[in-house]
Amino acid sequence: MKTILTGLLSSAVIFTSIPPLHAEQQDAVIVTATRTAQTVDESLASVTVITEADIQRSQANSLQDLLTGYAGMNFANNGGAGKATSLFIRGTNSNHVVVLIDGIKIGSATNGNVPLQDIPIAQIERIEIVRGPRSSLYGSEALGGVIQIFTKKETSNTTPNFAIEAGSYETYTATAGISGGNQQTAYRIQASSFTTTGFNAQDNKNPDDDGYKNDSLNANFKHKFSGSGEWSINILHSEGNNEYDSFSKTKAYDTHFFQQTIGTSLKLKPTNAWQTEIKLGQNRDESDNLTDDELNSRFDTKRKQASWQNNLTFNQNSLFTVGIDYTKEEIDSSTTFNTDNRENTGIFLQHQWLGQDNDLLYGVRQDKNQAFGKHETGNLAWGHKLSDSMRLILSYGSAFKAPTFNDLYFPGPYGAGNANLEPEESKTYEAILRGQHWEISAYQTRIKNLIVWQETSSFFYEPSNVNEATIRGIDLSGKHLMRDWQHKLDVSFIDPRDDKTDKILPRRSRQSIRLSSDRINNDWQYGADIIGYGERYDDAANEHRMSGYWLMNLHTSYLLSKTWTVKAKVENALNQDYETAKGYNQAGFSVFTSINYQGF
Repeated sequence: MKTILTGLLSSAVIFTSIPPLHAEQQDAVIVTATRTAQTVDESLASVTVITEADIQRSQANSLQDLLTGYAGMNFANNGGAGKATSLFIRGTNSNHVVVLIDGIKIGSATNGNVPLQDIPIAQIERIEIVRGPRSSLYGSEALGGVIQIFTKKETSNTTPNFAIEAGSYETYTATAGISGGNQQTAYRIQASSFTTTGFNAQDNKNPDDDGYKNDSLNANFKHKFSGSGEWSINILHSEGNNEYDSFSKTKAYDTHFFQQTIGTSLKLKPTNAWQTEIKLGQNRDESDNLTDDELNSRFDTKRKQASWQNNLTFNQNSLFTVGIDYTKEEIDSSTTFNTDNRENTGIFLQHQWLGQDNDLLYGVRQDKNQAFGKHETGNLAWGHKLSDSMRLILSYGSAFKAPTFNDLYFPGPYGAGNANLEPEESKTYEAILRGQHWEISAYQTRIKNLIVWQETSSFFYEPSNVNEATIRGIDLSGKHLMRDWQHKLDVSFIDPRDDKTDKILPRRSRQSIRLSSDRINNDWQYGADIIGYGERYDDAANEHRMSGYWLMNLHTSYLLSKTWTVKAKVENALNQDYETAKGYNQAGFSVFTSINYQGF
């Protein structure tokens, strides 16, 4: 696998140097990297934008399916759709990423996990991936990066839509919605239902199919005031049931989950030099865990959020961003925690200076948390124009991860939290060389105070700040448009190591590649994704090895009319047996077909 990827990396350099016959658009506007609007080319961070067209072409059934293979992205999944899914960005831990839905942070306050498997892809319009530390803007968890998911938005014309899909493992998806309004006031309501019988997640456990069901609703409303004022409301709700394998070979395990994100935003421009935004939001992450239909545990967490951000433009080259974030986390559980809520207040300042050949960005933030006091982070980046089509970017950033409620307050009986834990901390250095249609980045991240749960007595575990890790890596991405064909390439080499043992951090592959080719701009579109991952280990001691693997996914669509489209796809076309978590099966050769209606 390593030899193959090395050859492909050499090919990638040639690939990205070929001039396109048609210049590809480079003016996609992003907001996640700096919390202000800028183009991808202007950004001083490593950014990937996945557009609505990309999502439609991929026909992915899950967020994991959509993001797998992109630069720096490693997933571990416990047996198919809806099963526990972890994302490791650039080799950092799965809880070292901030995930936002329409600007609202999501995730569980008890265990710190983000329910990626429960985010309905049918409700997603666009995704921005920012690799590297962003705690100076977003606070805790932003060590490896930030992913912002934008749900499907309102339109000014009345536009109905619906789609029905069926496929392998008795998988069915139905989606319907309507958007409308006028230039001042617009709305969208979208409902979706996904269900699958799945397959047996673990061969040595209960030999049944482990199914999954997810019903979701997305609602968006926006009103523009005279002048430049704007008020919006965004709601994403999903709930359902997940069947999974666990300790017993005979018992049936399942989880009823409830995920909801609500946000409202008011944007005003009091003067030409001052833009201000007030945002309020709430995220609920709730689960009821059952064994043979009997409730055995319940974990409900609620995160209330508020922010006030101000963008100040003193001249055309200088933009100051200053603001305050407030978060209150609350838990309600069948397990009684000594503390069931905590508050965090973060104050941040960022300055962007744009010159003719040089750009500069610096930012600082202080978070004050009830659990551990104050913590400061910062970010510094410099961009230099080497030529009309090439740019060099150097950056440094510090980040931190706050201990979770489980880390601090879990009451037992087989373990107990440690109220004296310190936040995990990181420092990252990065160099980026960016061309018109390609980018190469090299980075190093050092993490200290990593929280590890260790056995302190017989069958009793406690967490402590004991581990340190160093992660080095190279990411390469490129894209090329030739006539009616679009090609994209992502390659990553990562070396994530435990400093004390020199072992590879578990469930991270050290090499990955994604090559996508699509015929576009025609009534009949088709394409293929080839995805490869090198070997990985499932444990810290590197004793349980999982082999590398290759996947091929095929997709096609045909425009029957201006409003009707039929689609089909084949996933895992090579029918590969592979694992991303030891002992957990993944889907084999699968076929899906759908019919779609999009009104005008």
